[in-house]
Amino acid sequence: MASTKKSLLIFVVLFSLHISIGAISVAAQNEPVGLVINGQAIHNLPAPPIIEQDRMLVPARAVFENLGATVYWQEDARAVHVQYHTQNVRLVIGESNILVNNYAIEIPVPAQIINDHTMIPVRAVSTSLGFDVDFRDRTVFVDSNDYMRPPIITDDFIIDDFIPVLDTPSGPVLVDEDANVGASDTQQDETAPPANIPATTLPGNLLNISYSRADNILFIPRTATPLMNAATHTNLYHENRYRLSLNVDASQLLASGAIAANTSLLDSIDVIHSAKGTELVFNGRQMLALHVGQNDSYYTIHVMCPRQRYRRIVIIDPGHGGERPGAVYDDIRAADLNLAITRKLLTLIEADGHIRAFTTRNSDATVYWSDRYEMGNSMGDLMITIHHNAAYNLEVHGIEAFYVTDEHDEGRALTNQRFAQIVQNNLVVQTGRHDRGIRSEDFTVLLHTNIPSALVEVGFMSNQAEFATLTNPEHQWRTARGIYHALLEAFAYIPSRW
Repeated sequence: MASTKKSLLIFVVLFSLHISIGAISVAAQNEPVGLVINGQAIHNLPAPPIIEQDRMLVPARAVFENLGATVYWQEDARAVHVQYHTQNVRLVIGESNILVNNYAIEIPVPAQIINDHTMIPVRAVSTSLGFDVDFRDRTVFVDSNDYMRPPIITDDFIIDDFIPVLDTPSGPVLVDEDANVGASDTQQDETAPPANIPATTLPGNLLNISYSRADNILFIPRTATPLMNAATHTNLYHENRYRLSLNVDASQLLASGAIAANTSLLDSIDVIHSAKGTELVFNGRQMLALHVGQNDSYYTIHVMCPRQRYRRIVIIDPGHGGERPGAVYDDIRAADLNLAITRKLLTLIEADGHIRAFTTRNSDATVYWSDRYEMGNSMGDLMITIHHNAAYNLEVHGIEAFYVTDEHDEGRALTNQRFAQIVQNNLVVQTGRHDRGIRSEDFTVLLHTNIPSALVEVGFMSNQAEFATLTNPEHQWRTARGIYHALLEAFAYIPSRW
């Protein structure tokens, strides 16, 4: 009996101790957690930060929009996206992996929904976006560290790989089909001539290189020295040329010279050796795209038009240029502002990678209306024209988008009007500028474009206050981000070509 009483006493003591420790733990959890962003204490958040497994979770939109990022919710996937310049972080509720520009990173605590608020790990997301993070005295300090804007893209540069978009009722889903493909975009290819075929039976040949005009495929024998592992692609599409730099010296295998292709797609191929390595230059009769494959005997370089190669193509048309400067205020031309936004938009698209973008110009060049809409009709799935406005009434300000209603709209899910509205909505959200709405207008570049198209006037240079904003690089990034998100939304309405 005494033994039983003693055991009961020990149990009561231990249970009381357990309750006390639990109370201390709960009290510690309920202690206020501080948040300081760029030296400014943040109060009155819609949901208080919490600590779980030594990781702080914060309300996604309230915190990261304070840092200049864009936060949006993807309902069908229960995912939150945080976009800051070229960086995109995607978190799925309850999953321990996040995607940073489509690369998976494991995190100890997943995103959660707490009291109808999306709570995400502040350190994991902040570091992925390039912010400095420090945690001390139950306070997290986040500093954007005067984010260095990405460099301006050099003329005609475009990355080679891409991630296609799959259609869903509520928006695009990113699928990295080429995740295991190297920088050279080299894939297994069963198309090749028989191993012992005489070179003279192929129409175009140049010591160890053969070009089949019928298939538009270049064959290069595989050797012990890999030729394509470090290859880089530069699509000089404004010149109808495509440069494939092998970045290795292949002069012992390939003779220098030219192969005459003489097809409707390709004029010739130049093989050039230099101190930097060997280059293959494809001289087209129109814009080109390449797909590099391989089999046991050959590298196969398939030359094609971009619509054969890419599932999603947008034509970005920076208005004016060259002899047509557009509005000019304080020696700043609308043409240059249009190009500045275009280059930033290209940066965002290429960093993400699942849309292929081509521009009607990427320098201060004169481009005629016919060249703009013909490029859209022949190459694109979408076309967006970027302009800056001006008015005699110096008080007028804000964003407006234009569209044309014509027979091409019949039967397609994405009409010109819907596309213009998508562009307008996203720009207003991203920039916070005055919404002047959308209007139908028979602008030449829209009137002759057969694919879904819109023209956006991103602001009025004639309004002194708005002009100061339009010339601000950070605002240009917000404008570019608005158009980028509009493209993501618009492409959800367009069926993939395959």
